[in-house]
Amino acid sequence: MRRLRAGFCVQLRRDWNITRLPADSGSSKILTQMAEILNIDEIKSRYDGEWVLIGDPVADESLTVVRGSVLWHSKDRDEVYRKARELKPVHSAILFFGHLPKDAAIVL
Repeated sequence: MRRLRAGFCVQLRRDWNITRLPADSGSSKILTQMAEILNIDEIKSRYDGEWVLIGDPVADESLTVVRGSVLWHSKDRDEVYRKARELKPVHSAILFFGHLPKDAAIVL
């Protein structure tokens, strides 16, 4: 176990999602969850019509995400962005797997 700034404790393990708990939370248990690495087709089929936060994405030569572990998903884009700010993954991608309405405008 390693102590991080601002009183957070974390247990580091390879290929595991990390949940940080405040050191003064009264709980000595560090929560971890095995990260399941999925390819992009599996993610699309499971989370159709949703925004998906992908941790440690692997991309091909054209920078298209081909696989990664799903950290969070929701139909609400803002919820996924809030969760990304909360989790602060080192490497991540946020993708939408659905159909845009015909009258949707995309701003780059």
